[in-house]
Amino acid sequence: MPVFFASRTILGRDMLELFFDVTATTVFNTVIRQSVKLGEAPTAGVPITVYDAKSDAAKAFLDLAKEVANAQ
Repeated sequence: MPVFFASRTILGRDMLELFFDVTATTVFNTVIRQSVKLGEAPTAGVPITVYDAKSDAAKAFLDLAKEVANAQ
């Protein structure tokens, strides 16, 4: 599962594409993109969904949770 994906770099985008191309196992569609808020949450001692519930990272983790729940 791609986490802390840096979408602003060509290398990051190329690596994500390669990851999906060569992965033979089931891969979730949700990508967790790197953000400042995501890095700050552990320092504050809370999950990103508490630290900044409206952030893209929090929404992505909730999307991933839904994906995991629906896969079972």
